[in-house]
Amino acid sequence: LMVMAGLATLPYLAAAGLWGLAGLSSFVFAVRALAPGGIFLLAGLLFPGTTMALLSGQTGLLFAAALGGGLALLERQPMGAGLLLGLLVLKPNLAPLVPLALIAGRRWRALTGAGISALLLALAALAAFGLDPWQGFLSNLRTIASWDEAGLLRSWRMPSVYMSIKSIGIASSTAMALQLLAALGAAGAVVWIWRQPAPQSVRNAVLVAAVPLASPYVFEYDLVILILAVLALW
Repeated sequence: LMVMAGLATLPYLAAAGLWGLAGLSSFVFAVRALAPGGIFLLAGLLFPGTTMALLSGQTGLLFAAALGGGLALLERQPMGAGLLLGLLVLKPNLAPLVPLALIAGRRWRALTGAGISALLLALAALAAFGLDPWQGFLSNLRTIASWDEAGLLRSWRMPSVYMSIKSIGIASSTAMALQLLAALGAAGAVVWIWRQPAPQSVRNAVLVAAVPLASPYVFEYDLVILILAVLALW
């Protein structure tokens, strides 16, 4: 909201252009840090999820930049990596597996950095706007749930396990139970691989791939993060 408050002082097209440029440039820096080389940057820019995230005007590119940048710095600068990963509170529905991975991998400095940046963001937002936005966030969760019950959420825009199962006519309760199983499986895979002496690139790829499996509410513009898994393995 602090970023939006600044953009709101500009004409719409200027604000939209600046927002898109900020997201794309942050994403480019993250890709270059994670996988240096022109061919990898080209792959990141041509990835369909990148286009969808840019056109939607949503936060997918910034989330991918924080996640990719944090993972890229994890070996060399763990505290800096944690400070970036803490920014993932921007999308709390997609963030839970990240601290789980850091705990499983015993990345205590990175976990500390993530806690610091997340807490500072929360305190700054609280000081700037008070409690109203927090209450609005919780209210919006109930709104999304009501839209789901009314059938207003489109499965093609929400490629989660939950919505994919619902789209073939299975009841919401069953779909959510299966989503929970998928989330537990994704969490288990992350914990297992981050506890192993596996290459960091493999750990990163498993974490990134698991993130969209763990939440029932994932949108198409969130899937830009999957290119990070491709680049990590490549």
